[in-house]
Amino acid sequence: MSSAPPAVIPPDEEGLFSALCIAPGTYSRNQYFELFRLPHVRRAKRRALLVRSLARQLTRLSRDGVAHEAIYSATEEGFMLALDVPEKNLRRKTMLTPLERDALEYLLARAGLAPNKAPSALISHALARLARI
Repeated sequence: MSSAPPAVIPPDEEGLFSALCIAPGTYSRNQYFELFRLPHVRRAKRRALLVRSLARQLTRLSRDGVAHEAIYSATEEGFMLALDVPEKNLRRKTMLTPLERDALEYLLARAGLAPNKAPSALISHALARLARI
């Protein structure tokens, strides 16, 4: 008699997003292959990749001394980040949720580009939901 594989308990999307932003190796796709088949997990991963790519781009621009301007503006859905890099003829606009904005600010602080700050209450609550505390 064969037993069915254990059911995968789907993690909280916001908590998973926060974990994948702060420590991307936490949930390896190879180790959690079945988990990454779930639509909300793929969405969380995609959102984390977006935020990490913004942090990487802003970090490189700052470290290379390239003049740029990054402006947040509040919208009904969250925040619009407008990045303007005249030297490279680059403009990038990205909609961010409040949690995504906090994650980006936290990553920038870790890179030394913003005042040192602990993870926001939004990030802490999302991670707590992931841990089911």
